[in-house]
Amino acid sequence: MKTLLKTAAVISMSFTLASAQSVSQAPVGQHGVPVHMVVTAEPLYGSQIPAINRGDVRALKGQTELPVTEWLPLQGDMAGLELYFLIDERVDPTATARFEELRRFISSQPATTAVGVAYMNTGEARIAQTPTRDHALAAKAIRTPTGDNSFEANPFTSLSALINGWPTGALRREVVLVTDGIDVFEDVGGATMYLDIGVADAQRAGIPVFCFFAPSAGHAGHSSALIRGGQAYLAEIAEQTGGESYFNVNELEPATSFDPYLADVARHLAHQYRITFLATPVAGRDLLVSEPGFQRIAFRTPLPTVELISAHGFFLGAEESRRP
Repeated sequence: MKTLLKTAAVISMSFTLASAQSVSQAPVGQHGVPVHMVVTAEPLYGSQIPAINRGDVRALKGQTELPVTEWLPLQGDMAGLELYFLIDERVDPTATARFEELRRFISSQPATTAVGVAYMNTGEARIAQTPTRDHALAAKAIRTPTGDNSFEANPFTSLSALINGWPTGALRREVVLVTDGIDVFEDVGGATMYLDIGVADAQRAGIPVFCFFAPSAGHAGHSSALIRGGQAYLAEIAEQTGGESYFNVNELEPATSFDPYLADVARHLAHQYRITFLATPVAGRDLLVSEPGFQRIAFRTPLPTVELISAHGFFLGAEESRRP
């Protein structure tokens, strides 16, 4: 039977100071609390990425450098990946070839990767398969969406539902989001609290989000204003969480294939690290972040041919540091 993750009271749930994957349960020490995040190394030129050591990485909160205590390559036995595909039921069901590409990608994953599959449905995340290392089983859970517009809701509400119902424990958890990013009940291109909540939930949990733009059936699938607005939202959540967003070169045309997107996701997953740094809990508000407990962060390296990509923020409230 499919598991149903409900989003009742999603706003209050999203802003509860719950324990996050990205925060160690160690008490506050002389230099702060250990925080764990996923960082992707991306080449600036060509495709070669040099060896990166802990001493090559700086963690910066504004102009303040935070101590880095661990730099763990997430490879081999330490890959520790749980990867969810979250697919919008409203996506145009006629593009069947793209979903066969998702099945092939899942089947090709390393034995260390656990894959889950879920579908967006009226603001919920219907789980078709919980994360499993049986890739054949996970691939079978990929099906063509119904294209039913009666499932309309903000896609980021479903993302929040997935994240908030996802058990912690893996070294890294990541999401591939397949949707048009459109909330037909909101103003086109305007601010949306559901996007902000989705970003906050993903940053709190330390989950990068990769976004594949896929047009829905009906009016939203050919409205240039809705398409551009949805793509802007997808680009925002990917950038803020350390993922990537993918669109066709002609942004108003759907991609004929997901394979180039999936190949780029695979490159990201193959060059990721878990960084641990020490930070001080925040009881009030960071000047750049609206919610108490969230702090801005950036990672830099002096290596000239590589860039470090990550979420733009992490969560460490005063309540977290007092947990046993």
